Amino acid sequence: MVNPLRTALFGLLFVASLFLLAVNAREQHRQAAVAGAPLEAINADLVARIAIVHLRDPALPTSDPLARRALRTAIQRYRVLLRAHPRSPVLQQRIGILLGVNEGPEAAWEWLRARSSGPDLMLWQAAYAPGALSPAARDAALSRLEALNLAWYGELVRARIYAKAGAASQAQETLARLQRRLRPGVMGAILFSSLALIAVPFGAGVWVAALLLRQQGLLRPADRPQPFTAVRPRALIEAFVAWFFAIIAGGWGLRQLLAALDLPREWPLAAPIGLLLLTQIVAAAAGGALLLAGARRQGSGDAPESGSAESDSATPSSPIATREIAYGVVTYLAALPLLLLTAGVLGRLLPNVPTPPNPGIALALRAQSFWDWAFLILVVVVMAPIFEEIFFRGALYGAIRRHAGAGAAIAVTSLFFALVHPQLPLGFLPILVLGIVFAIAVELRRSLIPSIVAHMLNNGVALLLLAVVRTP
Repeated sequence: MVNPLRTALFGLLFVASLFLLAVNAREQHRQAAVAGAPLEAINADLVARIAIVHLRDPALPTSDPLARRALRTAIQRYRVLLRAHPRSPVLQQRIGILLGVNEGPEAAWEWLRARSSGPDLMLWQAAYAPGALSPAARDAALSRLEALNLAWYGELVRARIYAKAGAASQAQETLARLQRRLRPGVMGAILFSSLALIAVPFGAGVWVAALLLRQQGLLRPADRPQPFTAVRPRALIEAFVAWFFAIIAGGWGLRQLLAALDLPREWPLAAPIGLLLLTQIVAAAAGGALLLAGARRQGSGDAPESGSAESDSATPSSPIATREIAYGVVTYLAALPLLLLTAGVLGRLLPNVPTPPNPGIALALRAQSFWDWAFLILVVVVMAPIFEEIFFRGALYGAIRRHAGAGAAIAVTSLFFALVHPQLPLGFLPILVLGIVFAIAVELRRSLIPSIVAHMLNNGVALLLLAVVRTP
């Protein structure tokens, strides 16, 4: 018996979720437009680091072809960011410093003196302007350098000051120390790139093999019911809506709370990560309670709703098995080439569009201690994939599939999966592709384990890559 008040309540929750989702997206885009694009900045920074590890002499423009090519690319990418944020002193300083390495001190001085004043201008004059540098001027410049937050770029300025002051050995030692600091991140990025070059052909091979097996009639779903067939479609929809509302409203409330508290960046990440974890747990508890209630009603003798013939043979989801975990790895490999292709195409088409990062990425950029990373891995790599797969590819997918078929279920769940993540617009298509591949895996394997494993691998690899390549 359909309860109209209950239906109206969950309808209102769903509409409220969509409204808060739009509010969240608008606020995140406003923040991205003001704060800049951290992933694009990391990309430019990584290319610059590749150049610096090949630098030989801190006093002269580099003559290494690879270093010059990398420097030109890094400067170009920083210029693109500067067009979006023309008043950013960090971007202006990094471009000037890299110009000094690539084209010589005259180019750096011409760039920096037009964009600096006061003590900063005196620093750039000491480092890059023509003329000799006295010991007193050297010491004053080094003192001012310590006051600026130039990250590792400050060491290039330090080496240049030493070289101009005639301390060639100190300049070379500063450069060597900087290269030792930058080399692990560069080598890690090269390793990840090599692994991706190996994995992408395997992923393409998965699709070729799947097409060949389908042509021969050998690609068939697993011989077991879909997840949550013991729960009525109405209960599945209600569980998804409850979870969806809790996760969206919780994210909005968390953002408002952190903005009101205005915690300093020196605070440990335990506070925001703990609140994010609490939001996930509350949302999962809200949706999970409705799933359990629906299963109990179904098990107590309630008649299945029309369109859910599978409920007659419903059984709980299969236990974790090595074979399903292996299918999860295959699913991730299949998603990888499509993920890289769509991300690359959108990045080319929309290079200057500010895109907010995933909250997990924003937190990872600040993570320092072991416990920061431990809690971040727990939230981003373990809990988020489990909960999202249960409610997207479990509850919502199962309900739509019974009423409209697998094709509609794959399309709708993937669309909502892409919308619930904040990386619009550049992240929409790659996340949509991920959702489609995960849903196909659930359809074929009749289990959530492969999609959970693939989701964990996707988040884990992204977090590991960020930890390796972020600015040291």
